[in-house]
This record gives sequence, C-alpha cells and structure tokens, in this order.
Amino acid sequence: RPPQILTIAAKKLAEVYKGTKGIYANGHGEPGDELGWEFNKDFSPEEYLEYVKQWIDLGFEMIGGCCGTTPEHIAEISKFKAQILK
Repeated sequence: RPPQILTIAAKKLAEVYKGTKGIYANGHGEPGDELGWEFNKDFSPEEYLEYVKQWIDLGFEMIGGCCGTTPEHIAEISKFKAQILK
C-alpha cells in the first residue's frame, strides 16, 4: 500500500498495540512494465522519509520499503536512524 494509506493504519495500530511494530510501504508507481513496477520518479527518498518520521513517532522500529522504493530510499532511512540513535 502507499505510505499515506499505511500511515492511517499505523496510527490505529499504535493506539491498540504497544509491542514491536514494523512497516514498509510501496513507493509511488504501479504494477506494470517488464521489471514489474512502473516507478514515479517524483517520489524522492526525502519525501518517503517524511512518512518514516511519522512512523518512528508512532513507535515503529522496523521500517523498510517495498515496490516503488529504491536503495536510495532505504539509505535515507538508514542515515536518519543513525542520526537519531547518536
């Protein structure tokens, strides 16, 4: 699911479950082309990180990305988490 939809679900889950939580969203795009996904290049790692920050604030610890995210998106998450763990 796209990050804006998962954020709604994440808020509801965080209200009722206090244990370890993980989340990963699709980037912008849709199933298609010969590679299996048609990327929307307008979805930057920095834009995805804004959702990630919300998820961290909700108590999610394991965060990744699915279809439509790239290694650059994951690198941005890793860089941010390294900063907040200092």
